Amino acid sequence: MRDKIMNAVLVVVTLVWALNFAADVFVSEYKPAPEINAIFMGIVGAIFAASGREAGSRDDRSGDRRNREEEPETPTGERQ
Repeated sequence: MRDKIMNAVLVVVTLVWALNFAADVFVSEYKPAPEINAIFMGIVGAIFAASGREAGSRDDRSGDRRNREEEPETPTGERQ
């Protein structure tokens, strides 16, 4: 459920951000405050950081070859 909410917020913020850019291009009188971009980048960055942190905690590296002590492979990829 939390992933769905984060994705929904990310989509909404990205759409509003895109509309902000489009309005600046198509409406000559529209001058957005520079802080708007900083706020959008902060929101999107925080969501990506949170999702990356969650993905890292769910990632089980116990089966990762780098973490196992095994015999080295030969140049042909076979075990000794």
